[in-house]
Amino acid sequence: MGPATTKFLKTTTPLVGGVFKGIGQIGAGIAAFNSASLSSTISRQNADILDQASEDALDAGAIKKQERQVQREQDVGTARSGQASRNVVVDRDTAFEHEIDIRRIAHLDADQIELIAQRQALGFRRRADISRVEADLAEKKGLASLVTSGLKGAGTLLSTAGKVASKWKVLTKQFKEI
Repeated sequence: MGPATTKFLKTTTPLVGGVFKGIGQIGAGIAAFNSASLSSTISRQNADILDQASEDALDAGAIKKQERQVQREQDVGTARSGQASRNVVVDRDTAFEHEIDIRRIAHLDADQIELIAQRQALGFRRRADISRVEADLAEKKGLASLVTSGLKGAGTLLSTAGKVASKWKVLTKQFKEI
């Protein structure tokens, strides 16, 4: 290897290394952005699923409440027929108070069922909100990584160009003389 080849390699090796480093930094930013985009998409899908779970909880609560109301009427009918079979007048006094108690307790049960469903739905909605915030943060983080890595890569390329430019000028001048 002659002196010209050695000078050429000493000049171009940092250039090639700097270019690859800069491109690698930009590529890392793109990869981070793509990863954040995927994470954001998954978080948004989770939020949609949680919204549906919220609706399902409310629907299930409404069905259970209705079932409890039907059961209440069955309990009242059973109590009235049992009392009537023992020759008790069911629309007065203690028998009537017993029916009112059955209705009141069953009404409280139905309200409790509805309240539990509403709380479950609220929990699902809050988790959906959190998933949406996580999605927004992932997008912002990905964009920040992309910009930061792009700037680092550009800085590396410019820094390398600055270091190599003066050597390259001297080298090309020497090659012209040869």
